[in-house]
Amino acid sequence: DRLHDRVDAVGMLGGLVRDVVASGGTLLVPAFAVGRVQSLLLWLDRVFAARQAPRVPVVVDSPMATSVTELYHRYHGEHRLDEADCRRIFGQARFVRTVEDSKRLAFEKGPMVLISASGMMTGGRVLHHFKRIAPDPGNIVLLPGFMAPGTRGAALLAGATEIKMHGAYVPVRARVARCLVGPGRRLWRRRWRAHRGRRELGRRGAAARRGRRGDLHRLV
Repeated sequence: DRLHDRVDAVGMLGGLVRDVVASGGTLLVPAFAVGRVQSLLLWLDRVFAARQAPRVPVVVDSPMATSVTELYHRYHGEHRLDEADCRRIFGQARFVRTVEDSKRLAFEKGPMVLISASGMMTGGRVLHHFKRIAPDPGNIVLLPGFMAPGTRGAALLAGATEIKMHGAYVPVRARVARCLVGPGRRLWRRRWRAHRGRRELGRRGAAARRGRRGDLHRLV
């Protein structure tokens, strides 16, 4: 994982939020459920605190990201954010778990920030949101991390004007932006060795996908 500390994430995110406020659109952010979503919420908190953009609704549509964020909050003693920080940063977002609530997002009007998985747009709920958001030039799709070759995210970065999903091609008229907002090695202090942390986090992530809540004693 790389650090991207030199990127003015507050300035860039603030500019993107201001743009969707002006257009009344949606800022769609495909993001990984572990690490990336939580870091995005932290940077958005900084954007609003610095008054770089008006406060807008922030929605996280990912059951796994919801469960992981709860763990980050519960075990705040294992990273650099205290209880008040977690309550403020994570409390700014509305978390969506059910399929029914995810579908209802299609009827909500902007401006808003919508964060959903998967991070490289290889699957997940973000595809359904992308299908309705991409054809509208008033919307923005923000790619916040590395996109592996062959993924839809990589195709967007390469300037694709249409993306195939669910057996059809979706025209891309929305603006595509990139900001390398890393998962935050310096924000989420590592207390495990890398291999142990990945193994345990993977096990807990699998439990979250099965709908069970585990006790994560150390967070990456």
